[in-house]
Amino acid sequence: MCIPRLAVDVSKDVGQAVRRRQEGIFRGGQKAGAAQRKKVNDDENSGIAQLEKEGVKVTKTVDGNAFREALKPAYASYAKEFGADNIKKIQDVR
Repeated sequence: MCIPRLAVDVSKDVGQAVRRRQEGIFRGGQKAGAAQRKKVNDDENSGIAQLEKEGVKVTKTVDGNAFREALKPAYASYAKEFGADNIKKIQDVR
């Protein structure tokens, strides 16, 4: 099936209206993203507060090097199961 190419010539007013609509959609997306980020942060803080209220010690600052060192045995096990190259890809994500 062949679909013919179609050239569309629109007036300046129509072109500007389309651009304004696209800009509005983009701004709406930015607002939605900011609202979603706020919701995630609020939910995280609420969850942490609830855990602490129930007596759970929540560690908020982690020593990354010590954490990675502690995970070495687990990564070695996962490398056997999933492949060392896949584990390296995961570790390289920053």
